[in-house]
Amino acid sequence: MRKEVKEEKESAADLLTKELSQRARREYVMKALFLAEFHEKEEQEAQAELFFRMENLSDELVDALLSRYRWAVLCLSRVDLILAEAMQGWSLSRIGKAELAILRLAAIEIFFDPEIPTAVSINEAVELAKRYGAESSGGFVNGVLGRVVRRHDSESI
Repeated sequence: MRKEVKEEKESAADLLTKELSQRARREYVMKALFLAEFHEKEEQEAQAELFFRMENLSDELVDALLSRYRWAVLCLSRVDLILAEAMQGWSLSRIGKAELAILRLAAIEIFFDPEIPTAVSINEAVELAKRYGAESSGGFVNGVLGRVVRRHDSESI
């Protein structure tokens, strides 16, 4: 049973890698995290699935993206604490929804996905912020993630 689950997870990851670039995968999951902010907790996963299906993706890709989305959601409470500590004078509720989704996903990648280099996560987050956020969002996201990484690095020493 455990082997089947591991093989299923690996095959979902392989499918994402083959059919979607990491950038596209990141963008889909970020959008699902963004959409979640507008729904009750018990509706969020269903809304993410509906969003992925509306993108006319194959069932396999929808399943793989949902798996990645679920994993991200499991990390949110920890990541929100990390972000809140790094954002001196700001609360998460004051941040734009797009910027919050971008920061959360980048922090999840930085702390919980060792296969993605930190610099890549930050650069991709800045690009997403420029695309989906306000004019100053790229600099804001870069600054917050920079503080997150510096704070983490100093605590690791």
